[in-house]
Amino acid sequence: MGDSQTSEGGEAWAVGTRLRLQTLSSDSVIEGEVYSHDTATGVLVLQVWPGSTTHTSSTHTSTTSPHDLNPITQNKKSYRILNVAHLRNVHSASSTNTPSTPSTLRPVRPIDVQRIGAKEAQALAEAQRDVERIGIGVGSAAQRIFNALSKTLPCKWDKDTIVVFDDLRINPPYRVEDVRGGPKTIDRELNRVKQVLEGETRRLGLSS
Repeated sequence: MGDSQTSEGGEAWAVGTRLRLQTLSSDSVIEGEVYSHDTATGVLVLQVWPGSTTHTSSTHTSTTSPHDLNPITQNKKSYRILNVAHLRNVHSASSTNTPSTPSTLRPVRPIDVQRIGAKEAQALAEAQRDVERIGIGVGSAAQRIFNALSKTLPCKWDKDTIVVFDDLRINPPYRVEDVRGGPKTIDRELNRVKQVLEGETRRLGLSS
């Protein structure tokens, strides 16, 4: 490919095309291979090989040849994400100034949409559980008691009442005498909740 200025059309950003360019904010010349290009956002991703950036100053220009690098460094690739609107001096890279090997673009792995959807659903469910753990219209002391109880007991809020085991309720101001069992509550659960509540309020310095 020649060194003439490339067009602004799709051919300039075709995947695998080797380009030499500069950004509006730097005089350094970037050389790389088009990895991807998004027309809607104007984002260009270049796969850049070591030694492909030329640093220019008022006194000298320095370029590191890929062949001058050790084998380990030479095989490593990096990526530059660029805004097409902020590029200038975009040229097709001459084959004499680029590695002689053919295109080595890393393949894009397939995306498991179902797995992503499952992870999203899990994250949303966890976020919803976190929201449900925050009492509405309750004071900091009540929230601290709830947080402490929920470490060892299944708790949820019903307005300003703490519900444990789906049937046992702790009403404000959340003292041991405020614990009320429901029709399905067994004595063992009732005694356990009272014991844990007493210990946590004492530990938090909230016992009267």
